[in-house]
Amino acid sequence: MIAQGFSDYFLNRKTLWMLVVLVFLVSGDDMLAQKKKSRKSRRARISTQHEIAPFIGLYAPDRFDNSFAYGVRYFYRLDARHTAGLLLGFAAARQDFVRKVSGIAPVSGSERLLYHAVRITRDVIMRSRIQPYMVGQFGLTQVHDENNFTVAAGVGTRIVRSRTLNMRYEIILHVYRSGANNLAWTNTNLEFSFAFGYYLQ
Repeated sequence: MIAQGFSDYFLNRKTLWMLVVLVFLVSGDDMLAQKKKSRKSRRARISTQHEIAPFIGLYAPDRFDNSFAYGVRYFYRLDARHTAGLLLGFAAARQDFVRKVSGIAPVSGSERLLYHAVRITRDVIMRSRIQPYMVGQFGLTQVHDENNFTVAAGVGTRIVRSRTLNMRYEIILHVYRSGANNLAWTNTNLEFSFAFGYYLQ
Protein backbone atom coordinates (compact mmCIF):
# COMPACT_ATOMS: atom_id res chain seq x y z
CA MET A 1 0.00 0.00 0.00
CA ILE A 2 2.90 2.34 0.73
CA ALA A 3 4.32 1.61 -2.72
CA GLN A 4 0.92 2.22 -4.25
CA GLY A 5 0.69 5.55 -2.41
CA PHE A 6 4.09 6.69 -3.70
CA SER A 7 3.09 5.60 -7.20
CA ASP A 8 -0.14 7.60 -7.06
CA TYR A 9 1.76 10.59 -5.64
CA PHE A 10 4.35 10.71 -8.41
CA LEU A 11 1.68 9.96 -11.04
CA ASN A 12 -0.39 12.89 -9.80
CA ARG A 13 2.72 15.14 -9.81
CA LYS A 14 3.56 14.05 -13.35
CA THR A 15 0.00 14.66 -14.48
CA LEU A 16 0.05 18.09 -12.85
CA TRP A 17 3.31 19.06 -14.58
CA MET A 18 1.99 17.83 -17.90
CA LEU A 19 -1.08 19.99 -17.44
CA VAL A 20 1.10 23.01 -16.57
CA VAL A 21 3.27 22.48 -19.68
CA LEU A 22 0.19 22.03 -21.84
CA VAL A 23 -1.38 25.25 -20.55
CA PHE A 24 1.91 27.08 -21.12
CA LEU A 25 2.16 25.85 -24.71
CA VAL A 26 -1.43 26.74 -25.48
CA SER A 27 -1.06 30.21 -23.98
CA GLY A 28 2.21 30.68 -25.85
CA ASP A 29 0.56 29.76 -29.16
CA ASP A 30 -2.29 32.14 -28.36
CA MET A 31 0.13 34.99 -27.60
CA LEU A 32 2.04 34.30 -30.81
CA ALA A 33 -1.20 34.36 -32.79
CA GLN A 34 -2.17 37.65 -31.14
CA LYS A 35 1.22 39.16 -32.03
CA LYS A 36 0.88 38.07 -35.66
CA LYS A 37 -2.64 39.51 -35.78
CA SER A 38 -1.40 42.77 -34.24
CA ARG A 39 1.41 43.02 -36.80
CA LYS A 40 -1.02 42.44 -39.66
CA SER A 41 -3.44 45.08 -38.39
CA ARG A 42 -0.52 47.49 -37.86
CA ARG A 43 0.65 46.98 -41.43
CA ALA A 44 -2.91 47.54 -42.65
CA ARG A 45 -3.11 50.79 -40.70
CA ILE A 46 0.22 51.98 -42.09
CA SER A 47 -0.89 51.36 -45.66
CA THR A 48 -4.17 53.28 -45.36
CA GLN A 49 -3.71 56.18 -42.96
CA HIS A 50 -1.60 59.33 -43.01
CA GLU A 51 1.13 60.18 -45.50
CA ILE A 52 3.70 62.98 -45.42
CA ALA A 53 5.37 63.80 -48.75
CA PRO A 54 8.19 66.39 -48.90
CA PHE A 55 8.63 67.64 -52.47
CA ILE A 56 10.99 69.62 -54.68
CA GLY A 57 10.46 70.84 -58.21
CA LEU A 58 10.07 73.73 -60.64
CA TYR A 59 7.59 76.62 -60.38
CA ALA A 60 6.90 78.70 -63.51
CA PRO A 61 4.97 81.88 -62.56
CA ASP A 62 3.15 83.83 -65.24
CA ARG A 63 5.20 86.88 -66.47
CA PHE A 64 8.04 86.18 -64.04
CA ASP A 65 11.23 84.12 -63.95
CA ASN A 66 11.05 80.41 -63.21
CA SER A 67 12.24 79.23 -59.81
CA PHE A 68 12.76 76.12 -57.73
CA ALA A 69 9.88 75.05 -55.53
CA TYR A 70 9.89 73.00 -52.36
CA GLY A 71 7.51 72.16 -49.56
CA VAL A 72 5.45 69.36 -48.09
CA ARG A 73 2.13 67.68 -48.85
CA TYR A 74 -0.09 65.74 -46.48
CA PHE A 75 -2.44 62.98 -47.67
CA TYR A 76 -5.23 61.29 -45.72
CA ARG A 77 -6.77 58.19 -47.30
CA LEU A 78 -10.56 58.63 -47.36
CA ASP A 79 -11.28 55.36 -49.15
CA ALA A 80 -9.70 53.07 -51.71
CA ARG A 81 -9.79 55.76 -54.43
CA HIS A 82 -9.77 59.20 -52.75
CA THR A 83 -7.45 61.20 -50.49
CA ALA A 84 -7.86 64.60 -48.85
CA GLY A 85 -4.94 66.67 -47.72
CA LEU A 86 -3.00 69.89 -47.29
CA LEU A 87 -0.19 71.64 -49.14
CA LEU A 88 2.49 74.12 -48.09
CA GLY A 89 4.92 75.29 -50.76
CA PHE A 90 7.64 77.90 -51.30
CA ALA A 91 8.90 79.40 -54.56
CA ALA A 92 9.72 82.82 -56.05
CA ALA A 93 8.36 85.22 -58.68
CA ARG A 94 11.53 87.12 -59.59
CA GLN A 95 11.77 89.89 -62.18
CA ASP A 96 15.47 89.59 -63.05
CA PHE A 97 14.90 89.39 -66.82
CA VAL A 98 12.60 92.43 -66.86
CA ARG A 99 15.05 94.41 -64.74
CA LYS A 100 17.88 93.51 -67.11
CA VAL A 101 15.90 94.59 -70.18
CA SER A 102 14.08 97.68 -68.88
CA GLY A 103 15.98 98.60 -65.76
CA ILE A 104 12.84 98.59 -63.61
CA ALA A 105 10.66 96.07 -61.82
CA PRO A 106 7.05 96.46 -63.00
CA VAL A 107 5.55 94.86 -59.87
CA SER A 108 6.57 96.05 -56.41
CA GLY A 109 6.70 94.01 -53.25
CA SER A 110 8.38 90.84 -52.06
CA GLU A 111 9.26 88.31 -54.74
CA ARG A 112 9.00 85.41 -52.30
CA LEU A 113 6.04 83.19 -53.19
CA LEU A 114 4.19 81.18 -50.55
CA TYR A 115 1.28 78.93 -51.50
CA HIS A 116 -0.89 76.72 -49.32
CA ALA A 117 -4.06 74.82 -50.12
CA VAL A 118 -6.64 72.18 -49.26
CA ARG A 119 -6.62 69.41 -51.84
CA ILE A 120 -8.31 66.20 -52.90
CA THR A 121 -7.10 63.44 -55.22
CA ARG A 122 -8.86 60.65 -57.08
CA ASP A 123 -7.00 57.56 -58.28
CA VAL A 124 -7.52 56.62 -61.92
CA ILE A 125 -5.81 53.22 -61.88
CA MET A 126 -5.55 51.25 -58.62
CA ARG A 127 -4.52 47.65 -59.39
CA SER A 128 -0.90 48.45 -60.14
CA ARG A 129 2.27 49.67 -58.45
CA ILE A 130 2.07 52.72 -60.76
CA GLN A 131 -1.12 54.63 -59.92
CA PRO A 132 -2.09 57.80 -61.85
CA TYR A 133 -4.45 60.22 -60.13
CA MET A 134 -6.20 63.57 -60.61
CA VAL A 135 -5.74 66.56 -58.27
CA GLY A 136 -8.02 69.46 -57.37
CA GLN A 137 -7.22 72.11 -54.78
CA PHE A 138 -7.95 75.64 -53.57
CA GLY A 139 -6.09 77.97 -51.25
CA LEU A 140 -4.02 81.17 -51.13
CA THR A 141 -0.94 82.43 -52.98
CA GLN A 142 1.07 85.14 -51.25
CA VAL A 143 3.41 87.14 -53.52
CA HIS A 144 4.29 90.81 -54.16
CA ASP A 145 2.55 91.82 -50.93
CA GLU A 146 -0.76 90.33 -52.11
CA ASN A 147 -2.78 87.42 -50.78
CA ASN A 148 -4.69 85.89 -53.70
CA PHE A 149 -7.35 83.17 -53.68
CA THR A 150 -6.12 80.35 -55.91
CA VAL A 151 -7.71 77.34 -57.57
CA ALA A 152 -5.57 74.60 -59.07
CA ALA A 153 -5.92 71.32 -60.91
CA GLY A 154 -3.55 68.76 -62.33
CA VAL A 155 -2.42 65.17 -62.55
CA GLY A 156 0.02 63.03 -60.64
CA THR A 157 1.37 59.51 -60.35
CA ARG A 158 2.14 57.46 -57.26
CA ILE A 159 4.77 54.73 -57.58
CA VAL A 160 4.46 52.28 -54.70
CA ARG A 161 7.88 51.18 -53.38
CA SER A 162 6.88 49.41 -50.15
CA ARG A 163 4.16 49.38 -47.49
CA THR A 164 5.65 52.52 -45.92
CA LEU A 165 7.23 54.39 -48.85
CA ASN A 166 6.23 55.64 -52.27
CA MET A 167 7.35 58.16 -54.89
CA ARG A 168 5.14 60.76 -56.52
CA TYR A 169 5.31 63.32 -59.26
CA GLU A 170 2.69 65.96 -60.00
CA ILE A 171 1.98 68.60 -62.65
CA ILE A 172 -0.31 71.32 -61.29
CA LEU A 173 -1.73 74.49 -62.88
CA HIS A 174 -2.39 77.33 -60.38
CA VAL A 175 -4.81 80.09 -61.40
CA TYR A 176 -5.44 83.36 -59.53
CA ARG A 177 -6.04 87.07 -60.09
CA SER A 178 -3.52 89.67 -58.97
CA GLY A 179 -3.14 93.43 -59.28
CA ALA A 180 -5.96 95.92 -59.13
CA ASN A 181 -8.25 97.82 -61.49
CA ASN A 182 -6.76 98.20 -64.99
CA LEU A 183 -3.51 96.54 -63.91
CA ALA A 184 -5.15 93.31 -62.78
CA TRP A 185 -4.44 90.11 -64.68
CA THR A 186 -5.03 86.38 -64.38
CA ASN A 187 -1.95 84.35 -63.43
CA THR A 188 -1.58 80.81 -64.74
CA ASN A 189 1.40 79.32 -62.94
CA LEU A 190 2.70 75.84 -63.71
CA GLU A 191 4.28 73.60 -61.08
CA PHE A 192 6.14 70.34 -61.64
CA SER A 193 7.32 68.47 -58.55
CA PHE A 194 8.76 65.18 -57.35
CA ALA A 195 8.07 63.82 -53.86
CA PHE A 196 8.84 60.95 -51.50
CA GLY A 197 5.82 59.84 -49.48
CA TYR A 198 6.16 58.30 -46.01
CA TYR A 199 3.25 56.55 -44.28
CA LEU A 200 2.85 57.36 -40.59
CA GLN A 201 1.73 54.88 -37.95
